[in-house]
Amino acid sequence: MYNNACKNCRQRRKGDAAFHRLKSILSHLKKNVSPTKGAKLGIIWDSRVKCNRGLYCNALEQTKNQINKYGIELEQYIYTLVYTKEPEDELDRILEQLKDYFPLAYDAIKNLMRL
Repeated sequence: MYNNACKNCRQRRKGDAAFHRLKSILSHLKKNVSPTKGAKLGIIWDSRVKCNRGLYCNALEQTKNQINKYGIELEQYIYTLVYTKEPEDELDRILEQLKDYFPLAYDAIKNLMRL
């Protein structure tokens, strides 16, 4: 995931941090919650990671693809937590972790909780 051509790229580090945050949330949920298979909420997992210079960066694209892959898998667990009214403290903890890196996903899940 690291691009040797852009040694000073801060966006790459932000993308990797967002990816690792999503991965840790997913691994925690895999241990504690059984997912609703096939559930899709249509959440936009936009990590807002792009090259400041407007260049194509293969490392950033790979990171974005991994984020989308893990995000789609995470939706099954979030669906279970929201619609089965599992412990809300678990969902609140997840939202707190998503807030900084995935603001669009955070807002979408908050709206689902209100329904």
